[in-house]
Amino acid sequence: MDIPQHFLDEIIDEATADEVGLWFIIGRIRDDLGVEESILLQATTLQCVNQLLTSGAVVAGYYKPDGSGVEAWGMEPKSAVSYIENAWNELGREPDIGEIVVFIGNRH
Repeated sequence: MDIPQHFLDEIIDEATADEVGLWFIIGRIRDDLGVEESILLQATTLQCVNQLLTSGAVVAGYYKPDGSGVEAWGMEPKSAVSYIENAWNELGREPDIGEIVVFIGNRH
């Protein structure tokens, strides 16, 4: 599935203003792009994440233990997507708020 550029731009804008969780992207793909079936939803989400990370406009990371923000993983996009896919599969269900990964705008 081709992810429309305007869709990617909206996610980038949101990640620049605030952090964006994987759950948020999943919901937007379901609601805005009409992807419902779980295997296709996961594949489309991972494709979207890859495009976002490859663009360089967002980075993947997770909340710092002290709650002071998000710490970027510093991984190449392919490695980050692979990590997210494996964690999602290990979870055995659709990720919820605060699970697996958070995306933030790349401020440098």
